[in-house]
Amino acid sequence: MKKYIQILTIAIVLFQLSGCQKEEEVVSKQTKTELVTAKPWVINQADFMAIQIFKKGAMSNLLDASKISLSFKKDGSITATDLNGNAIAGKWSFNADETKITLPAGLPFSEVVIDNLTITNFDVSVPSFTYAVLGTNLTGKLIVKMEPKL
Repeated sequence: MKKYIQILTIAIVLFQLSGCQKEEEVVSKQTKTELVTAKPWVINQADFMAIQIFKKGAMSNLLDASKISLSFKKDGSITATDLNGNAIAGKWSFNADETKITLPAGLPFSEVVIDNLTITNFDVSVPSFTYAVLGTNLTGKLIVKMEPKL
């Protein structure tokens, strides 16, 4: 009887592990277009020149990016909300090897480099971003980490 229980326990564990593996395979087969268009994206964190300028839920941010959202559509259209909550519509596109996305005018940057794109994370960077600080324009790398909008 003890052996029967051990065999049953091992079978259940193996079944559960094989189920997880199949789920990961399905996720990894999604195209970048499917991932980016699955849900609207909101900013979780933004760092400029290695300085955190926005963190979702933080009490003191140098920049309020809480209103920004991006909603990519498979037909190449995009609806975005800017820093002030204004709606912006336009077209978006990947470059040839799908490592960059071109965005419409009206957003703070026209092109982003994709650093990480999964079901739960959409991390991009702008290598040469100009940010005004106390009347002075600074140019450096902007890193934006996004998550699906709830």
